[in-house]
Amino acid sequence: MWVTPVAAYWHGLLLQGADGPPPGGALWVRIPVLKGQMSRLAGRGALPQGAALDQFTEDLLQAQGAKTVELRDSKRGGLWVMSTLGGRLPAGLRLAPTREVLPTAEVFAPPARRAYCARLASTCSRAA
Repeated sequence: MWVTPVAAYWHGLLLQGADGPPPGGALWVRIPVLKGQMSRLAGRGALPQGAALDQFTEDLLQAQGAKTVELRDSKRGGLWVMSTLGGRLPAGLRLAPTREVLPTAEVFAPPARRAYCARLASTCSRAA
């Protein structure tokens, strides 16, 4: 199987407090975190609008019975959606028009991975 680049119409970051099935409706890659799971998402088509977007985010969050809180980022574009259940945040989703608007995966990575990424970045910047 060959990996080839694809055009992405939107990007996302999905954080879930528990392991679950892979997210549907988007290309994804899972990134290790200490608890739960994180997926970096890319959409091959335009994001849905209105009620269809609400259903899409609910399906991605996979937090049945939870209430959702939305924050729209009108300056940089995009959307934050968090699910709340019993005073906890079982899942969070960030959707954005470009990958650069999203937090880096290293922010959520285990400390050993963050240290590795920092060493790698340092080595690459010295070699350049």
